[in-house]
Amino acid sequence: MAAVLALLSSLLVGSSDFLAGRLGRDVSAWAIAGVASAVAAVVFVIVGFATQSMAFDHIDVRAGVLTGVFLVVANGLYYSALARGTMGVVGGIVATLVIVPVVVSLTHGVNLSTTTLVGIGVTLASAILLGAPEMRGGTKGTAVLLAAAAAILYGLSEVTDDVGSSDNLYGTLMVMEITAAVIVGVLGLVTRSTGGLRRSAMPTLLVIGVFNAGSWACFAEATTMGDLAEVSVLSSLGPVVITLLAFFVLKQKLQPIQIVALSGVLAGSALVSLG
Repeated sequence: MAAVLALLSSLLVGSSDFLAGRLGRDVSAWAIAGVASAVAAVVFVIVGFATQSMAFDHIDVRAGVLTGVFLVVANGLYYSALARGTMGVVGGIVATLVIVPVVVSLTHGVNLSTTTLVGIGVTLASAILLGAPEMRGGTKGTAVLLAAAAAILYGLSEVTDDVGSSDNLYGTLMVMEITAAVIVGVLGLVTRSTGGLRRSAMPTLLVIGVFNAGSWACFAEATTMGDLAEVSVLSSLGPVVITLLAFFVLKQKLQPIQIVALSGVLAGSALVSLG
């Protein structure tokens, strides 16, 4: 069941990231992240009270706040990268976020098999290969760097979320999203900017927020059933969804070497899971 929830998380986050990438060409990435977090927070409040599972303690609040900080910065960087570069490439680079939870698992005494270690190596090498053709400067080179920074922060957010969600699922997630929304709100007040938000963008932002909420809920629930490292790998396959949507909807094409590299990211993730 943990694997199914992790894969569903990938499907939801890949779809929401694709929508965010398209919307990010007209609306500020930070505005998208803030509104999406506010929507997700409302979803968690409704679900939490409806299931009578909304409760808090100091662990949930601390984990939620820290995760929210990591998440909002990661979302801003990631959505900016999606708007600047090729979606499949950016998504593939962000898939390396799984390295952070794996390293944390190792430092906590989890023994990884040879298959898992090979999978980590294949994933990293493939991610580097995926971004190499776009490292020659310009906006696409910037997109690669933004995606790499987002990957690290996403990995950290998964680790801190696991700390809280193991005790209280919806409470931690609600605090996380409220924190993210407040940070973006304060930035908007300081800069006196709405980030290009308009009424016509609200339906898309609503879908992004709901999908993000579903993705995090599936991930958090999966971590209570399975190992953090394995769940993180299976929930990081959003690039597959992004690539397919970009291919069919936007008619984006990848270079042959990038197709091979993206396949390597997925193969490496599979090896980590099998290990």
